Amino acid sequence: MQVPGIPRFVFTMELISRGPDQTDIVDRAARPRTAKDRATMEALMVPLRGVLTSGAAALIDLAAADAAERAAGREAEPDVPASTARHLSSPVTAAGGPIVYLPDDAGAE
Repeated sequence: MQVPGIPRFVFTMELISRGPDQTDIVDRAARPRTAKDRATMEALMVPLRGVLTSGAAALIDLAAADAAERAAGREAEPDVPASTARHLSSPVTAAGGPIVYLPDDAGAE
């Protein structure tokens, strides 16, 4: 947004996922090129910090409402049954009997 008498500043917002229930919001400002612009930015930091904080609070509320709406429309995922064949206690056999491995030199005759 252009404000008369205020130089343009570059601001970015980054959302960093910290797990399924936490996301950090990081606001960054590029360093102004001139000393005059830096002094202007320093003077604007206190009111700007309030705007960014209230904006982040609104974003958190919107994200929580969106997550609740998405969760309401989906069924809970069923538990995965425990595997019964994970640790074998006897050899696995093929449909005609046990699998037999021949030595490498058995077919050389």
